[in-house]
Amino acid sequence: MEYTYEDFLNEFVKEMENKLADYGMEVSIVNKMRNNGIIEKCIKVDIPGCNMSPSIGTLSLYEHYREFDDMEKIVSALSKKIIEDKNRQIDTMSVLSKENILNSTYLMVVNAKSNQKLLADTPHYFIAEGELAVIPRLNISITEKSGFIIIKNDLLPKLQMTGDEILQIAKLNTSEQNLFEINSLLSVTMQAMEENGEDIADDFSEFFTENTPKTFVITNKDKKLGACCLACPEVIGTAIEKMGIDCYILPSSIHEVILIEKKGNFNEIEELRDMVNQVNRQSVPAAEILSDKVFVYNQKTKKIEIARTEQELQSMTQSAPHKSHGMHM
Repeated sequence: MEYTYEDFLNEFVKEMENKLADYGMEVSIVNKMRNNGIIEKCIKVDIPGCNMSPSIGTLSLYEHYREFDDMEKIVSALSKKIIEDKNRQIDTMSVLSKENILNSTYLMVVNAKSNQKLLADTPHYFIAEGELAVIPRLNISITEKSGFIIIKNDLLPKLQMTGDEILQIAKLNTSEQNLFEINSLLSVTMQAMEENGEDIADDFSEFFTENTPKTFVITNKDKKLGACCLACPEVIGTAIEKMGIDCYILPSSIHEVILIEKKGNFNEIEELRDMVNQVNRQSVPAAEILSDKVFVYNQKTKKIEIARTEQELQSMTQSAPHKSHGMHM
């Protein structure tokens, strides 16, 4: 019998409690806000005498359970790891040291409208005509796993830095540490198939013919939060220059963006918008969606802008004189 999500959570917590009871640990379900304002139920484990309380996202756990029907295996593996690490402490002084801040703070790009609550408490600035927001994140390593925390306003006094200073450090690290890699969509697709153990048909390349627009994927080396390249327009500009093509920028997710060659076809932008929207609704987890817009890189202004049709541009031009001349913040 397959559990519903709620039944899965309740049963999972019971099994975890049974395995951790001898160590005095308490297991509970808490709500955590994720990207795009998504609220996820997480399993929290309070460990006596430890300043670290593991918080485990349950959406991916449930998807794994539905695919492999292995709750007992998941519970056992997590419980074993928690028991092994029960005496570990987080050195908060080291994590928040000036050296670590200077070396491990990077940018993260998120959807502005979907993250208004987050932005109200976080240093940020807008790009892509306000469609996207840029925030600072601090990479951290706990046990053998790496993760990150978003640097919010309430942390700034402890760091003795302003929001602008943190964003400047993050921008320098993101743009100067050679973080990004560019690969053709064909090579990325074939690599993903190989990693998933899928057979690659001999005629697979037929899907990528001469008439297929040249398509490239930009992400960072660990393939996490790689869409931060949009906060570094020089990275996008250099990539487009090296590829020698004029292209659109598709927000694949918060982890990567896609550059696709312009073909000049009628309704090209509308078709790409429809494709991005469909992929976001059907394939991208809600907490990883970046935008439904299609973007372009403006060579003159060196900025990322929203791609618009000729008709939309004409409409904007015609309506411009009627706009208010008041101050825009």
